[in-house]
Amino acid sequence: PPSCRFQIMMAAGGADIDAGAPGSQLQPWEQENAAREAAEGVKAGTCTILDVVETLGSPLENADPRMRARGLQMLSEVLLQCYSLLQEKEVTHLALFFENRLKDHHAVIPSVLQGLRALSMCTALAPGLAVSVLKAIFQEVHVQSLLQMDRHTVYSIITNFMNSREAELKSLGADFTFGFIQVMDGEKDPRNLLVAFQIVRDIIIKGYALGPFVEELFEVTSCYFPIDFIPPANDPHGIQREDLIASLRAVLTSTPAFAEFLLPLLIEKMDSDVQSAKVDSLQTLNAACMVYGQKELKDFLPSLWSSLRREVFQTASERIETEGLSALRALSTCLSRSVLSSDDEDLLDSFLRGILKDCRHHLCEPDMKLVWPSAKLLQAAAGGSLRACYQITSNVFPLLVEQYSKHLQSSQRRTILEVLLGFLELRQKWGPEEEDKSPLLCFKDALCSMVFSALAEPNVQLQLVGIRALTFLGLLQGLLDLPDMDKLVDSLAQFILYEEDSQTSLAAMEAAGTLTPFYPEAFSRCLVRKLSKGLQSGIACLLGGFSRGRRGSSSALPYQACVKKGLVSPPLSTGANCAVAFTCISLASLCGLKHMKYIKGADWFLDYGYCCSHLCSGWDYGGTLLVCSFKQMPCLAAVFFVLLVSELQEDSTPFQQDRCLQALAAVSTHPSIMKETVPILLQHLQKVQKGSMEAGVHSVVSVCQSLKQVALQCHQNVQNYWYFHQAVVPCLMGLAVQASMQENTHTMLSKVLLTEEALSAMVLVISTACMYLSPELAAQSVSKVVALFLDGELSFIPGNSFPSTFQPFQDGQCPVQTQKKLVALLMAFVCSLPRNVPIPQQDRLLRDLLALSCSSDCLFTATAAAKCFAGLVNKHPAGPQLDELLRTAMDKLEQGLNEAPHRSQALTLLLWVSLHHSAIFPLLLGQS
Repeated sequence: PPSCRFQIMMAAGGADIDAGAPGSQLQPWEQENAAREAAEGVKAGTCTILDVVETLGSPLENADPRMRARGLQMLSEVLLQCYSLLQEKEVTHLALFFENRLKDHHAVIPSVLQGLRALSMCTALAPGLAVSVLKAIFQEVHVQSLLQMDRHTVYSIITNFMNSREAELKSLGADFTFGFIQVMDGEKDPRNLLVAFQIVRDIIIKGYALGPFVEELFEVTSCYFPIDFIPPANDPHGIQREDLIASLRAVLTSTPAFAEFLLPLLIEKMDSDVQSAKVDSLQTLNAACMVYGQKELKDFLPSLWSSLRREVFQTASERIETEGLSALRALSTCLSRSVLSSDDEDLLDSFLRGILKDCRHHLCEPDMKLVWPSAKLLQAAAGGSLRACYQITSNVFPLLVEQYSKHLQSSQRRTILEVLLGFLELRQKWGPEEEDKSPLLCFKDALCSMVFSALAEPNVQLQLVGIRALTFLGLLQGLLDLPDMDKLVDSLAQFILYEEDSQTSLAAMEAAGTLTPFYPEAFSRCLVRKLSKGLQSGIACLLGGFSRGRRGSSSALPYQACVKKGLVSPPLSTGANCAVAFTCISLASLCGLKHMKYIKGADWFLDYGYCCSHLCSGWDYGGTLLVCSFKQMPCLAAVFFVLLVSELQEDSTPFQQDRCLQALAAVSTHPSIMKETVPILLQHLQKVQKGSMEAGVHSVVSVCQSLKQVALQCHQNVQNYWYFHQAVVPCLMGLAVQASMQENTHTMLSKVLLTEEALSAMVLVISTACMYLSPELAAQSVSKVVALFLDGELSFIPGNSFPSTFQPFQDGQCPVQTQKKLVALLMAFVCSLPRNVPIPQQDRLLRDLLALSCSSDCLFTATAAAKCFAGLVNKHPAGPQLDELLRTAMDKLEQGLNEAPHRSQALTLLLWVSLHHSAIFPLLLGQS
């Protein structure tokens, strides 16, 4: 159209412009509008792209290069908006036209490149045109002299053709690679480098011919290594140093053909003093090992090992040490990965032998200064493969056992055991043991003896490492036989039951929980039964353990533990009566006795008067000091033991109970064990309820904490979780309901199970037991619970023969007031269910909860009812019923806020409801 032509002519500088005469110039936005209008004409079919070229004829042929550039820019902008509509013939003519203009004045080149970029995106591109265009660019354009934006245009043209005309470009052979090397050479702008690095990687990964230009291609990219780019403040492009590092690393490690050039470069940079260069080099080596094989690494292994060893032994940077160890592990993996023929040298074997030669002697040095660096290097090399692990550990294990026996200090033994632990942890990376090859099987007895010895030491830190090592030995299935496993479980049991240090006891519990899924029968036989007895008989169970000894020894307390506690001074005599002496030491320890010491050349001194007066307040020995020899001690010890047991059996310690409860929860990590421990925990609660034990709130809370932990551990298994739900929820509710119905106590609220602390603990258990239920299972259970609270239906509660009815929502005095507190359990149940579980009799339940929340004189009850009401309202579907319910709630709230006796309850309800329905709050704000 004429208007379109006029706009194009004006944008290009005018149709009738003499050479050298300045044409009329449009503003940039006017030129953009003209190009957009022309493109719209092409899209609409009112004109063709050739019409646009014809219209621009005068500017395109103008003698002034500025005018030619303006005309070409106008044409390029049109093409960029309508390139997808061009026909093959049009594309061919335009491509040849733009190719020819590459020979034009340098001021014209940027506009020509924009046109070629548009054509490179065309699908209707004739065969051979891509090659022709790129050849013209390689020959005619001096890319380094262009501005950043124009250089980026060149990279974009190359990228577009590589994506759409790969086969054609590969026909150029190595000429394409060489041409791109010339284009990229000297590039400095990070925006362009990101694109250029991607092109190089594509050239390599997609199999373009490199020919004789491998080193040149490496040099044109490696000159940027290591990247030291620091982005300017407020950089609008957002390019970070890490982006360039990752992009360049992907290029340098993309082909084994770069190995002979890259590895010397990495060794050089690792030896520099620049920390960032070291880190970058180590990370790049790690990445290169994923691509390289033995052939590429062979000549550089000694130098690489030397650099890595130095970085670990001498570095002051933890990050460099970490990256160095990671690179060593990658080297070991790379050498392990290669398939050997009969004539090939086993580079892994020779590489590992060199590492062992340089490191193993440091493990034997008396001062142990370089034990950890050497151990880390050995573990990193062993971590490369199972084969590497076998070769390293078969050399290291006997050395560690030997050094453990030579060093007597606890700190030294702990270091050696931690080194062993590192190798045991490493072994977990791979599958089941290959029995015939595993060094662990060869040295199993020595390692087990070493670990069990550490458990008998008095040093807590050594014990903790020993427990961790014991756990990993147990996790290696098939390694330990039945006697070893029984000894392992027994050792953990001794720590759990008798160890005073809580850190050690908790570590033993954690270890037991980890190992129980693998050895459920052993833990059931050796631990769960002891824990059950511990809850039943309290301290008597603890004393029962003395006859067999602590931690598998023949004594109640090991000699080292007695020295640690200050009960004895070394040396301790040995002989037939040693166990009896230890029994007295242990009993004295329980009584807090400090009056025991060993005098050289004499016998043991034991202040029985102090001990017995401490235990039996009715006896007074006046602090008499009795001196007894080993021959006299059995008789006195027997008398003392009887006195101690008779005194302590009357009281079981809460501390001991807590240990048992925590341990029962910790080992409930296997279905069969859980089905043993859950009844034990519930039986303990029932004994509290029946008065057969001291009815302490602490005991109830402790049991509930253990039950909650069991629920959290089993919730991922549907069957186990459903078992827990069916076993625990009815039992807890039944115990609480039974307690609320008993009227033979003078103060109902003083009952242990009805205290707020105990009920709050049960709330957490019930909530945890419901929140992971499937909607189908939840629906089965919720109907029974709602029927219990609304209709007093007790059929699903075990032992449901109660003296009266359960009516928590009825008005009245005791026991009804006591029963109302159990609404907290209802709240825990229904508010934890999935949202899509229907609540039976929901409207009735909501009305009762609303009334109770506003009228109860017990703040605990009112708060529980308010929470339950708010939770159900939150799950209620929107609609008229919900609107009516909220209006009723508003009336109740308004009434409660105006009545002083229940204002606090009304405010509590308002708070909980407004958390889910904020619209109700402004309506009542004036009243409150």
